[in-house]
Amino acid sequence: MGDGWKKINDIAMAMLKLIYINVLWIAFTLFGLILLGLMPATAAMFTVIRKWVQRDRTLMIFQTFRKTYVQEFWKSNALGLFLLIAGGILYIDFLFIGRQEGVVVYLLTPLLYILLVAYIVTMLFLFPVYVTFDHKLYTYIKQSFLIGITSPMESFLMLGATVLFSILILFIPGLLPLFLGSGIALTYTWLGIRAFNKVERRKSQQPEQNYN
Repeated sequence: MGDGWKKINDIAMAMLKLIYINVLWIAFTLFGLILLGLMPATAAMFTVIRKWVQRDRTLMIFQTFRKTYVQEFWKSNALGLFLLIAGGILYIDFLFIGRQEGVVVYLLTPLLYILLVAYIVTMLFLFPVYVTFDHKLYTYIKQSFLIGITSPMESFLMLGATVLFSILILFIPGLLPLFLGSGIALTYTWLGIRAFNKVERRKSQQPEQNYN
């Protein structure tokens, strides 16, 4: 009975933490007038979630969130601007192809879909990579894509989780201010760590494979 209540209490505390982190994410996004606040708030949320998943005993949620938000404000917004431009170009390309006829459609459409898949995979792993490694902006893009494309199971599960959360929000809009950001961040972080560990295992086995 005692163990049962402890598990219930642990689950309740975890839910409260997710709600608190989600509220901070929304508040700091609004503080940056949404456009400038979204990227640093998301980076801060993923940083807090990562420390929580790794059971960092020194984690203080608000202090860590605020500190990361300030530190990553300009860098994360520069990354967001790059992704926004890339996504905009991709969108315009699809509009252009949609108005074309003939051979050009058959030649360019598969290429655009390949680029779309690459863009989605990169976005799925972007923040787990961003809060784990210290890279230049271009390297974050490259690493996110490489890890995502070599971790198809994790990429598929991330995409599935995104669809599931979207459906839940569609039917239960009240979940939006409670779990949308933090729930996705927790899922992405857990799957991201799993993908990183797989990459590290492959790297550690590579010398032995080359030797054989």
